[in-house]
Amino acid sequence: MRKSKACFMIALTLMFFVTLNSIFAVKIFDDTQTNGIYKSSEDNSDFKLPFFRASSDRMEIDSPLSQFGILCTASSIDINAPLEGLQVFVSDDTVRVNKDIRNAIILNNGNVIIDANVENTLFVYCAGTITISENANIKGNIICFAPNVELKGNIDGNILGYAENLALNGTVAGTVRVTATNVTTSENAKVEQGIFLNTENKDLKIDENVGETTIDITEVQKETFKTYAYRIITAASSNFFIFLIILIFVKKEKLSAIVNKMESKEILKKGFSYFFALLITTSIGIVLLMLLTRLGCAALIFAICNFVLFGILKNAIVGTFMVKLVEKIYSERNVKVPGVLAAIPTFLLLEILCNIPIVGIIISLMIYIIAMGIVLSIFKKEDNLEVTEVVNVE
Repeated sequence: MRKSKACFMIALTLMFFVTLNSIFAVKIFDDTQTNGIYKSSEDNSDFKLPFFRASSDRMEIDSPLSQFGILCTASSIDINAPLEGLQVFVSDDTVRVNKDIRNAIILNNGNVIIDANVENTLFVYCAGTITISENANIKGNIICFAPNVELKGNIDGNILGYAENLALNGTVAGTVRVTATNVTTSENAKVEQGIFLNTENKDLKIDENVGETTIDITEVQKETFKTYAYRIITAASSNFFIFLIILIFVKKEKLSAIVNKMESKEILKKGFSYFFALLITTSIGIVLLMLLTRLGCAALIFAICNFVLFGILKNAIVGTFMVKLVEKIYSERNVKVPGVLAAIPTFLLLEILCNIPIVGIIISLMIYIIAMGIVLSIFKKEDNLEVTEVVNVE
C-alpha cells in the first residue's frame, strides 16, 4: 500500500512537470526517470538547469551535486557524496545522509538517519524516526516534523517543530521548541538555552541532568501526528493555490518592485503603519460603539475583517514573495529556479514555523505585519518612477 501511494505521488509530480513544459513550450528543468537503481555518478547530465530525478528503485548519490534539484523515489536514498546548494529528497523508505551536506529538505514516508555534518538548517518531514547519530553535527537548526526524533550528536542551533516522542542523548547549543507527547533524556543530554514544550501529557517530566536550562511546559489539547500533518499540509496546499492566483493577477513589474523593497525595511515600515492604524481604528470603533453610533460599528467591522483576512492569507502572501526573492537570488548567479518548485517547501516551512511553541507566535506576528506591508505596496501607485526618468533625461 505504501509503495502504491509513493508511485501515485511520483506520477502526479511528473504529470505536473509535463504540463508545465507543454504550457511554456520550453524546458525549464532537467528531468529524468528510471525504472532501476539511480546513481548520480552514472548520470551524464551537466545539471545546468534545476533537475528532477525519479526512480522506482533506490537512489545512491555517489558524486557531488551543487545544483538545485529534486530526487524522488519509491525506495530508499543514500547520500554518499558531499552536497552543495539545496536539494529536495522525496522517499517512501529510509533516507541516509552519510556525507556532509550544506542544505536539504527531506520529505519521506520512512526513517531519516543523519550520520554526517549539515552546514545550514535542515528541514525534515518524516513519517517514521529521525535519528541524528553520534557522528552528526548540525551547524544550523533542525526543523523536524516526525513521530519520533532521537538526538545522539550535536546541534549548534535549535530543534524546532513537532515530535511525538523526543529522545535527547546529545548536545543542543540553542533551544528545544517542539510540540511533544514524551521526552526522554540520558546522562549525556545537554540543552544550553532552554526547553519549551507544547504537550497534552500532564505527567510529563524532564530530568534535570540536561544542565542549567529553562524548562517551560505548556499543556495543549492532544493532537496526533496524522491530524497535525493533515492540518499543515492542507494549509500549505491552500497557500500554494493562492500563490498561483497572485502570479496571475499581479503584474510581473509589481512583483519585482516589491521583491526589491523586501530587501530593505520599507515593507516592514508600511506593515507596522497599517497594523497600528487598524489597532487605532478598532479602539475608536469600540469607543464609538459604546456611544451607540453606526460609525463605530462600521469602523469595528472594517478593522476585524482586515485582521481576519490577513490572518488567513498572511503565509500565502509572504510565501509568494519569498519564492520570488529566491528566484531573484538564483538568477543573479545565472541559475534559473522555477517558482513552483520552491513554493511547496516554502509554504510547508512557514506553516511549521508558525506552530513552534512560543516562537511561532512571534513569527506569525512578523509574517502578519510583512503581509500588510506587501499588500499596501501592491495597491500603491509608483509615481516616483516616472519623475525619476524625466529628471534623468533632462
